[in-house]
Amino acid sequence: MAINEQAFNPEAPPFARSSPKAYYAWLTSNGYPHRVAYDQTVGIFGPPKTPEQQQAEAAKQKQQAGLAQAGGAIGGALLVNEAARGFPTIGGLFSSGAGGTTAVAQPTLLGGAEALGSTGVTGATTGTGAASTSTLGSIGSVALPVAAAAATISNAWETGMKDILRGRGNRADYINQGVNMLTGGLPNMALRMMGKRSVGAMMTSGKSNAQALRDDFRGDLKQSGVADKDYMVTLADGSKFNIGLDGKTKYKNIDEKTTRNAWDVDFSNPLAKFATDKIDPMIRGIYGADNPKAKFFPGQYTGMLVNAATSNAKNEAEVMANIETMLGKSKFAEQAGVGITPPKPQRPPKGQVVRVSPGMYMNDKGQVGPAKTVRQALSANYKKTEEKK
Repeated sequence: MAINEQAFNPEAPPFARSSPKAYYAWLTSNGYPHRVAYDQTVGIFGPPKTPEQQQAEAAKQKQQAGLAQAGGAIGGALLVNEAARGFPTIGGLFSSGAGGTTAVAQPTLLGGAEALGSTGVTGATTGTGAASTSTLGSIGSVALPVAAAAATISNAWETGMKDILRGRGNRADYINQGVNMLTGGLPNMALRMMGKRSVGAMMTSGKSNAQALRDDFRGDLKQSGVADKDYMVTLADGSKFNIGLDGKTKYKNIDEKTTRNAWDVDFSNPLAKFATDKIDPMIRGIYGADNPKAKFFPGQYTGMLVNAATSNAKNEAEVMANIETMLGKSKFAEQAGVGITPPKPQRPPKGQVVRVSPGMYMNDKGQVGPAKTVRQALSANYKKTEEKK
C-alpha cells in the first residue's frame, strides 16, 4: 500500500512522517487516544504486518546480519594469514615486474593460487582457458586484501578507535587496539559476532553485559545533552536526578515497603503508567524491542527515564513538564514529539463530544471542559442547553 501523504496531520514534523512507529508515537504523545492514533496511522501507512510476516522479515534480517559478520571475520582471518607470510598478496599489488608478468601469491587459507585457478603466470599463455583463470586469480588477489582491510578497519573503529579519536577513549579502548594489532582483531570480531563485550571491556570491568548496555545508554544521554558529565538530568523545577546509579542501587516504591532496581518502574505509582506511555514509544523507536536471548532490554532505558520523570511529580502535568525539560531539544525529544504544539482536534459532529486529553472533552462548538466519562461530558455540554430552550 502506498503512503497517503495527504492524510498526514499538517502539523506533524518531518521525523514523525518517517515511519508508522514515529507517527503513532507523535500522535499519542500529543494527546490522541491510542485507538485514534492507531486508526490514523493505519490510514496513512496501511495495516501492520502479520506476525508471520514480521517473523519472516526478522529471520531475513538476522540471516543478512550473520552473513555480514561472517564476512568480516573471514576478512580478518585473511589479514592475519597474510601478515604471518609477510603480506605477499598486498606486496604483489605494488610489484613492478617487467611487462606486468610478476605473479601475486594467493592466501593459503583459501587453498593457495590453485584455489582461484591461477597458473602463477600472467604473461604469455596458450589457449583462452589459461588466460581466464589467470584473470580470476588476479581479481581474487585484489578483492581479498581489500575486504580484509575493510573488516579490520571496521573492527578497530567499533572496538574503541572512534572514542579515542573523539577524545573519549578509556582504558578498555586502548586495550582493544593493542589486542587488535597483536591478533589481527580476530578475538574482538568473534566476540562481536556473538553479541558479547570486547576483550578490553571484559578486562577492565566486572559488570554484566546488561549493565554495560545500560552504561552505553547513559553515555548516549550524556552525549546528546540530556544528562551532564555526572549523569544528572534536570527536572522542571530545577532539581536534579541522578540517572547514573546502577548495580545494587534500590529505590523505595510508593508503598514505602518494597523496593525496585534503578531501571525498574514502580507501577503502583499512579503516574508511572502515564510516564511510561509517553517515554516507552520513544525508546522503542530508537533502540527497538527487548531481546532476552541477547540480554538486550531497552525497556530498562524506559524505566530509568520514568523514575526520573516521576521522582518529584504530583500529577500528570508535572510528569510531562519533567519529560520536556529532561529531553530538551535532543534526538530523544524529537522522537518523543515533546516541545511541539499539539494539533487542535477536529470538532465533533453536532450533539457529540470528543476526548482531547485525559479527563478533557470538546463539544461541537470547540469548547473544551473536564469530564470523567463521555456520558458525563454529553450531559454537561448538551443537557443544560436543552433545558434553556
